[in-house]
Amino acid sequence: MTLRHSSWRSAIATVALAFLLVAATAGVTVVLTSRGGESLSTSADGPLRISVIGDSYSAGSDNDVTWPSLVAAASPLSISNVAVANSSYAGRAGQSGHFADQVDKALASKPDVIVVFGGVGDVALPDQQITQSAVDLFTELSRRAPDASLVVFGPIWHQHPVPGVFMTLDSDIAKAANGTHTTYVSLIDENWLAADGLMRRNVAPTDEGQSVLAQRLRPLLLAQIRGTSRMVVP
Repeated sequence: MTLRHSSWRSAIATVALAFLLVAATAGVTVVLTSRGGESLSTSADGPLRISVIGDSYSAGSDNDVTWPSLVAAASPLSISNVAVANSSYAGRAGQSGHFADQVDKALASKPDVIVVFGGVGDVALPDQQITQSAVDLFTELSRRAPDASLVVFGPIWHQHPVPGVFMTLDSDIAKAANGTHTTYVSLIDENWLAADGLMRRNVAPTDEGQSVLAQRLRPLLLAQIRGTSRMVVP
């Protein structure tokens, strides 16, 4: 796993954040304060901005909450969730598109950090097609947002042992991340969503599942931000 270092365009000021705006749906930018006592170094134009690219695990599917909105509610972050349900890196017939289709919206908020999460829709596609699609996405994001940090969370599955096709999918995306010097966090071995009631029809997390994702992804995201951005978290 290779960490990309970003250069920051404005002076740093430490801000104590005390109260919050709550956003319960994906697709909007949410600016919320920390309930956990973290400190955030911000520039003059506001808190650290994060854009999330992904599939139904981030966009939701008939959900009242999503993990990005819940993470924002507990963190000193501004999160723009542009994920689209039923999309993926490579895409296939009947899907809602490619992750690359989300790039314009993801960059519109001028993010300091870009998160790409998911990709289960690509399972069983040819390895080279998956890897090349991921390489193209990571390369485009790095080219168009050179000052932003890029963090990729691999796909997660809710059945254990994890079927081999999902392990292969994770390896295909990891290969793309390694080849483009992109930070990659593999989640395929995690059993976060294995309990009853956390998945809906085996295709998307329920609200309870989204809450679990938020609880688990939040510390991972903050840990990555510590090393890749101007955010300061104890």
